[in-house]
Amino acid sequence: MLTLIIDRRLREGAQDIGAIPKSQNGFQADLRTNDSAFVLLCLIDKAQALTKPLYVAYLNLKNAFPGTDRSTLWVKLAKLGISGPMIEWLKCLYDRIRYIVRSDGQYALQFRSLLGILTGDPGSPHLWNLFVSGFILAHHLEDVRLNGVPINQIEHADDVMTVSTCPSGFQMHLNGAQSWANDNGCETSIPKCLYQIYGPRQKLYPTFHLDGKAIKQKQTACYLGIWFETGCKFMWREQYRVKAKKASKVANVILGLDRFVGTLPAWDLRTLYMARVDPYLTAGCDVCLDIEEKSLKLLEKVQVKFLRHMLGVDIDAFETGKLVKKSLDFQHYLRIKTSDHRRALTRMILSSHSPAVERRCWKEQGKDVVPTEWRKCRFCQDSIEDPAHVMFMCDHPELMQVREIFLAELYEKIPEFKGAFTDVMTFFKAVLAKREVTPGLGNLAFNVLKIYDAAPMLILEPPAEDPSFQPLFYTPAHWISARWHVSDNSLQNSVRLDLGGENSSCTPALIQLVVRSYGF
Repeated sequence: MLTLIIDRRLREGAQDIGAIPKSQNGFQADLRTNDSAFVLLCLIDKAQALTKPLYVAYLNLKNAFPGTDRSTLWVKLAKLGISGPMIEWLKCLYDRIRYIVRSDGQYALQFRSLLGILTGDPGSPHLWNLFVSGFILAHHLEDVRLNGVPINQIEHADDVMTVSTCPSGFQMHLNGAQSWANDNGCETSIPKCLYQIYGPRQKLYPTFHLDGKAIKQKQTACYLGIWFETGCKFMWREQYRVKAKKASKVANVILGLDRFVGTLPAWDLRTLYMARVDPYLTAGCDVCLDIEEKSLKLLEKVQVKFLRHMLGVDIDAFETGKLVKKSLDFQHYLRIKTSDHRRALTRMILSSHSPAVERRCWKEQGKDVVPTEWRKCRFCQDSIEDPAHVMFMCDHPELMQVREIFLAELYEKIPEFKGAFTDVMTFFKAVLAKREVTPGLGNLAFNVLKIYDAAPMLILEPPAEDPSFQPLFYTPAHWISARWHVSDNSLQNSVRLDLGGENSSCTPALIQLVVRSYGF
């Protein structure tokens, strides 16, 4: 707690004297992690506008916090005019710290360390910023200027980046960074340091050195969690691929929880999604622009897969849907406690159900999509088999029985609904809007789908040579070519009736016999 108070005082004092350079973005008030990546993007765009290449180096310091020379830190604070009892208390704190090494159950003797600041301590990040406040590289004539300000370096705590538009200036900045590290007791990790070149391709790429050793050139590099890629039109292609892969892994773990804890409520799944999956899908969205559809699809695929599982709909549900609104509130029917009832109602609403109005719109192999007027109810064989019909209109005895139970509950809770509606779809929407009857509506949807799934679907298909064909049942006065097809999981029966008006050899008695034989 005391180090937190001291840190607050140190920040106020450093701000008053302007001790922290503007190139330092880490642990600063009103600054975000992605600000550094955004500045890099602006530098790339500016260099491209000037038709110049941009050389970018990402430098890594070994053990920044544990390797900080505390004696040098205290001297730097004194030169900045930061002193007093609080600084003396910090010195006393670090002087009294003792370390013990444990190996194979054995403990070494206590010892002191003159290096390092406490990792995880509230005051350590700002102490590090004060330690590196003197890291200022000399400007080069070819440095990029943004709004008239030359920029050749950006720091985010111990993540250092230096840039230039010419090889000589770039090497000068690398030498300056290494010189500062040597003077302040820091060590650069050469294997982890790398550079990129943005701009037109070159026949011969120069080699750059740090502390006399060549550093690697990479096509892709991660800077503060955002991936940049050179040599392609869309520099964030790797960013989308990496984040989509990580989001998919986390999503699969969450979706696999059903095997251990049972079906999770929709709201809990939404909470886990927003906490663990969405951060990956939106990472860097304030810097990376969605300008390549192929990369964007990688993120959307993870999101849609998770939403389908959460809602309990088919894996290809709302494949071609278009959002009427940019955002939707969490619907109250998703809070139904019984998971089977919640999913049944959700499938009814989102058209991911077994009634023919949905199933018969699928384009099967070698067959075209069946027109809506041909998707008849398998029980009454009169109306289109859609959610409103199967739940509130069909006169099948089993359906009427479960429907009467729900309507009795509905009219008891909302008496004004009785006889108030003439249109079944309007009635369905009105009932769905009432929170107090949604559990009963979910139960009704579950029982209705159970009844329909137990019966074979009625399949009526017009022949290709006569698209205007109408089923025999509702045009008895006009005989035209027809094909009737009934199917279930194990058996398919079909009959073709060629009825040709007045000259037809088929009599009404023969037609009725055929119809009865095939169970229509």
